[in-house]
Amino acid sequence: MKSFLLGLGLGVGIGLLVAPAEGIEPRRRISQKAEELKQYPRRKLQEEIAYARQQAGEIGRKMAQDAFDETTRRVVGQKWP
Repeated sequence: MKSFLLGLGLGVGIGLLVAPAEGIEPRRRISQKAEELKQYPRRKLQEEIAYARQQAGEIGRKMAQDAFDETTRRVVGQKWP
């Protein structure tokens, strides 16, 4: 994935440099794409952290429900004096 992003960035940079545009426009586009590529890993990490938190919450709720159900079965199944 890392080499893909590097290749993508280099391809975009070279493409923008040789594209027919005058003045500051190619540099602005290169700068903009570089910023997007720089933000990509941070954005993906934040998405994965959010997903992990969601999964942990669901697992926690399931474990709590299972514990409650097991306790209920034990209490209901007991013989009271």
